[in-house]
Amino acid sequence: MIDLKTKRRLHEDCSIHTLELPKFECESVSVQNELERWILFFKEGKNLDDSHLPEYMNTEEMREAMKTLQAFSEKEKAYHLYQSRMNYIREQRTIRLELETERKEKKAERRDKEKAQRALKAERAEKEKLLAEKEKLLAAERAEKEAERQKNEKLMELIQQLQGVSK
Repeated sequence: MIDLKTKRRLHEDCSIHTLELPKFECESVSVQNELERWILFFKEGKNLDDSHLPEYMNTEEMREAMKTLQAFSEKEKAYHLYQSRMNYIREQRTIRLELETERKEKKAERRDKEKAQRALKAERAEKEKLLAEKEKLLAAERAEKEAERQKNEKLMELIQQLQGVSK
């Protein structure tokens, strides 16, 4: 057999076929030749149970094809299992990162709140200190005024005594 496009000779045990599976109408009971058997395999292979093959599929080639199909299917299942696991790991990582970010934000908020409370406490302490100093000054001023008043009273008494003596 010669390939018309490349003009190369193909091995006589090999052939290339283009199959339009949806256009093929064949029932499993009426398989007439190898081409129909292969077309049915391609159309129905995924639905077949390799341990209980129908009569038309019970040949050495078809059993081998079913093993190959099963291997591909197992690889696909393994791939999907792997993808599911990777998606799970990614989701868990995302959740963990979100939780860590949330914890850090809460910790920062707590630190900011504590800092604000310390600043408020320091401000109150400063105000109390200023108030105490003001009260001290007022008390000293009152004491000074009281001392001056007493001094004035004594002076007034002394003046009155002196005025009483001079009369």
